[in-house]
Amino acid sequence: MPRKKPKLIVAAHRVAEARRIVAEQHQLIAKLKAFGRPTLDAERTLQMYVGSLKHLEDYERKIRMEDKAKTGETKKDRRFRRRTPRSAD
Repeated sequence: MPRKKPKLIVAAHRVAEARRIVAEQHQLIAKLKAFGRPTLDAERTLQMYVGSLKHLEDYERKIRMEDKAKTGETKKDRRFRRRTPRSAD
């Protein structure tokens, strides 16, 4: 079974944590509404959290796609691949 890359592991943990925070913020807003308290600040904070979550999910998706693209590539292939095109002399 292939091992996950450290970047992917970190990204997955951050996405999970962000989802937990968003869920907690939804619960806070529900509590505030139940007690008849203002929710404007909590809703603005939720918008910020949701935006951050979207960026984290996009980053995790990007890492997964890059990892998937490299699946058929061996370490030797990566080591000898040209990074920049050589100029013609």
